[in-house]
Amino acid sequence: VIKLCTWSDSFFNSSSFSQNHNLSISGKRAFNQAEDGTKEGGVSYFLSGNHTLENGLNRLAEDSWERNAIRSKIKIEPYKWMDFENNTYLSLTGRNLPTYGITNVYNIRPTDVVKNPDGTWGNTDAGRAAAQMTEGGKTEINETGITTTNILNLYFLKKDLTLTGQYSFKKDSDRRHWDGTKYKIGYGPNDVREQVSSDYAYEYFGENKYNVINLYATYNKEINKHKFTALVGYNKETNNYESFWANRDQLITSDLPNIALATGDQTVGWDYSDWALNGYFGRLNYMYNERYIIELNGRYDGSSR
Repeated sequence: VIKLCTWSDSFFNSSSFSQNHNLSISGKRAFNQAEDGTKEGGVSYFLSGNHTLENGLNRLAEDSWERNAIRSKIKIEPYKWMDFENNTYLSLTGRNLPTYGITNVYNIRPTDVVKNPDGTWGNTDAGRAAAQMTEGGKTEINETGITTTNILNLYFLKKDLTLTGQYSFKKDSDRRHWDGTKYKIGYGPNDVREQVSSDYAYEYFGENKYNVINLYATYNKEINKHKFTALVGYNKETNNYESFWANRDQLITSDLPNIALATGDQTVGWDYSDWALNGYFGRLNYMYNERYIIELNGRYDGSSR
């Protein structure tokens, strides 16, 4: 029996295992007693959690992606003329993979040997590719994101007039580490040589903050076949981005690839940017007999960009 194999069989799994778990809970409770005995107002809530783990097809080194997330929603109506909503989402994401992956696996010669009889990596394109993937360094990516939106509504004139205040905040953090370490190649019996094509550690941290404030009033009125809607509001947005990175080569040991445990040249960098926006907006809408519509829209903005 002759079994034909390709290099993809040596470097990649034919399948991978993934899992996704979700759990949620929701409910609603009224807590005000009206004069007629019925209940009004109250609180409604929703809470969910998610865990996702996906493994890549890399056969020789760890290649995984993981996310844990929580979402919560709550709406409170303490009075007929007021309600408040909050929607928050938090996610933690992790990624682990080799620094040097396989991009030309189909170009490796079929006569190459990955491993020598003594178990060392072979002095071939296939052996060097496998050695770099398993011993040549690793990459770790950790991302944290949080988004929250808060909305307050005040109702007047039998709810014809609504005053709304909205505040949203989003923060994304990105922390990354990758390194290149020495790997060993067997050139022959009792001849194992250390390769120094890459020998460094790199650290990166970036953070982005985004804020939005919206304040607006909406007036709705219906008289027979005539419907009127007027809206006027204010909008403010700010965004700040900051990042820092550091790199250093000549690691003291490949077992602990850290910039503090290196003796070579070091490079550090820092980056910052921000922008802001202020604006006023308005809308006037008229509808007759649910058939004819006239609408006017306007907006004025001032931007730092």
